[in-house]
Amino acid sequence: MTSPSPGLQDGLATVSQDLAGKKGVELDIVEYYSYWHPDPSTMPEPRPAPGVRIGSLSPSHVDLLNDTWPYGGNARSRRYLAEILGRFPQVCLQDSSGQPIAWVLTDHFGTGTHSYTLPEHRRCGHMQVALTVAAQRAQSRGFPTFGHTALGNRPMQQLQELLGHQRLPGVCRYILHNPGLDRDGP
Repeated sequence: MTSPSPGLQDGLATVSQDLAGKKGVELDIVEYYSYWHPDPSTMPEPRPAPGVRIGSLSPSHVDLLNDTWPYGGNARSRRYLAEILGRFPQVCLQDSSGQPIAWVLTDHFGTGTHSYTLPEHRRCGHMQVALTVAAQRAQSRGFPTFGHTALGNRPMQQLQELLGHQRLPGVCRYILHNPGLDRDGP
């Protein structure tokens, strides 16, 4: 048995899913560990690999974000990602031609929400740099550093713990309505 979810009474996610099913509505319960960093100034100095620079994403990258986000691939997710991209802090590592190779996006709750490294650039330390820069920027603006990591994403869990993030007790659950609908529609 897991601990109660932050923000949800124990069992509420399952009850919500059962009730929605009786009405023919598809819900998906997604579980994450929540991490926070008590003092990002103690994180190692971010040093991008040779030929890699710290930059930012532009609106032209929204399709890339939508294609790489586990809940993306449809018009609604594209609109959501475009909004958080345009309104909230983010960090992007770029190759020598300016193309994104790794990024960290922040959502409307201030949560690190969509962090990703393109597969051909993994295991090079890019995400460590992106997470460190994002955490230190948030701290410099007076914001806490926190985010969610999928239960099965052990590499990201290990990286966060290596950087000094602390896993909060329990499991965070998101209830998503019809996550698989309209993969290509409006």
